[in-house]
Amino acid sequence: MGRQKIIVVYGVIVLFSLVGLMLANPTLGDYRRVILEPRAIQIAEHWAEADRRTIERVAAQAEVAYTNHRTDTPNLTALSLLKTIPHLQSYLDNSKETAGQGFPERLAMWKHQALLRVSAAHDDTKQGILADLTFHTTRTSYGLGAILSTCYEGKATRYLAVAARFIDLAQEECLADRMK
Repeated sequence: MGRQKIIVVYGVIVLFSLVGLMLANPTLGDYRRVILEPRAIQIAEHWAEADRRTIERVAAQAEVAYTNHRTDTPNLTALSLLKTIPHLQSYLDNSKETAGQGFPERLAMWKHQALLRVSAAHDDTKQGILADLTFHTTRTSYGLGAILSTCYEGKATRYLAVAARFIDLAQEECLADRMK
């Protein structure tokens, strides 16, 4: 009878350990906080930096064109298409705010406003990316663990969630892309 008691005690310990592991299994909310939020910040910062580089490059080109030719008509198509600067007021046009100012001053105002808009749009962009990443995340539970997969730009990043940890797995193509 002593041996059966020991087996029962070990069985109970193993059962409680398994239940504890199941309760410690990370949730989608944990995944969002630990994995997706930093990724959204990284993507938003990458986009903002690309926008800043474009603003700096096109403003420098406009300045050079003005200096060389004294023209007021730079091609700012690239800047007007920037995704994180919606409704940017054109300080390059002659308006009440820029009346009497030369092109270099208007360009400096425009560049300053554009860079401010990129910075202001960063948080909104991050939240939009986070929502998109969350929407494209699937969780497959296996009792003691789960596989979480987030599809973004054709690649699925995958993590094994077990015992309050996320273990990075190999990337693969998104399932939706394979079905096309």
